[in-house]
Amino acid sequence: MIRLVQAEDRALRKFCQESAFGCRILTAAECYPMASFAAFWTQWDSEKICAAVSRIESDGTVCCGSLSAEQREELALFVQSLGMRSVLAPEGALPPERMRGSGAVMRFSGNAMPEDSAAEPVSSARELAGLFSRCCGTGFDFSGDDAAYVDLSHRLRHGFCRAVGVRSACGALCAAAMTVAESETEAVVGGVCTLPEYRERGLASAAVQSLCTMLKNENRNI
Repeated sequence: MIRLVQAEDRALRKFCQESAFGCRILTAAECYPMASFAAFWTQWDSEKICAAVSRIESDGTVCCGSLSAEQREELALFVQSLGMRSVLAPEGALPPERMRGSGAVMRFSGNAMPEDSAAEPVSSARELAGLFSRCCGTGFDFSGDDAAYVDLSHRLRHGFCRAVGVRSACGALCAAAMTVAESETEAVVGGVCTLPEYRERGLASAAVQSLCTMLKNENRNI
């Protein structure tokens, strides 16, 4: 059974803890608790939640553990019925034929950044959107439409995400990494990119390392 729930639903929040996908759902719930374009659901197995789903505009996220074949099929049919443009889900949560691509979810376990790192915080949504738009290509995508820009700006202004970047000699942003979701215990890093002409210099790695060091110092899992 799949139920529509409110963003502040305690069962939803408890289920989504300590998961990268759950972190995305929790951040969405914090960002848009009353928005008409945001919705949240839980899938139940008897008296226990087995999956959670969020939708922001036409993009969705699924958080779940191991599901039975029947639960997977119910979840897949439900997600398909929502007509979403994209869905992020753990491997095996949805049948392979319903997924457009796959990739690894990695955990950070690195050391602290050197004190002389060139990476610095970036708070301008306009700068980040401009960089992301110029870096679109294989392995990186940013729609650049009004909805994407407004969402990025909203999250930055209200502290639901943060970004770290590296600048060129003339002060232009040429590489960046950002959190796309943060909860009390977790953080998800994305938006990692470098302008083509500045690649293979370790700039994105420096941004990622610096960002992850900040998060580790706050005792967040990454």
